[in-house]
Amino acid sequence: QEILEVLNIPYTGPGVYPNILSFDKIISKQIFINKGIPTPPFYFLNTSSFRELGSSKLLPFIIEKIGLPLIVKPAAQGSALGIKVVNNKENLTEAIIYALSYSKKVILEKFIDGIELAVSIIGKEKPRTLPIVEIVPKKNFFDFESRTGIGETDYFIPARISPDEEKKVKEAAFAVNDSLKCSKLSRVDIILDRKEKVPYVLELNTSPGMTDTSLLPMAAEQAGISFEELVDEIIGMSLEK
Repeated sequence: QEILEVLNIPYTGPGVYPNILSFDKIISKQIFINKGIPTPPFYFLNTSSFRELGSSKLLPFIIEKIGLPLIVKPAAQGSALGIKVVNNKENLTEAIIYALSYSKKVILEKFIDGIELAVSIIGKEKPRTLPIVEIVPKKNFFDFESRTGIGETDYFIPARISPDEEKKVKEAAFAVNDSLKCSKLSRVDIILDRKEKVPYVLELNTSPGMTDTSLLPMAAEQAGISFEELVDEIIGMSLEK
């Protein structure tokens, strides 16, 4: 995208800066914290720190601070690749090594028991949210197979949440969009805590999928926007000066 910017060639998406910030989940989560946007508590490790300090020193401290279960995921990866849910300390080292095979840095994040939601935001001058998608994977975790496999996940559009909860979720999504200087198109992934009803932001995706099982086209269809109309709007925004 930086090359396209230099060559003055239009491209889809919110731009180079938001892509850099959102792709590195450590940077984006630190921005969320600084802006007062709820995000699950986390620690991060890189390959050298994990190798030098060792799991025997690091992991008991992290488990004590975050608790179990927790999520282990690559800091710079998409489509839920490299992610594992860890329910006991015996499996934590294996999950970290697995995540490090996808990225040089990994995040260890508190598991939030809640409703998984996807909020698509579209528009340049006046961004708007599409209907919120509620995600219910059949294996209790929205991993790569659940995201891409037909029939692996149930989707509810609009999400089965109250008007007050919907308002909170949309406010969080717009706050994330603004904090990462995002425009034109994005999808914000959120976990709505079942007990506290707090919308915890997981990440912002600047390149939402456009396949048969992708969340953005699902939300657009619910809003009465055909796939062709969605593509036309995305391209149209990208051609605007």
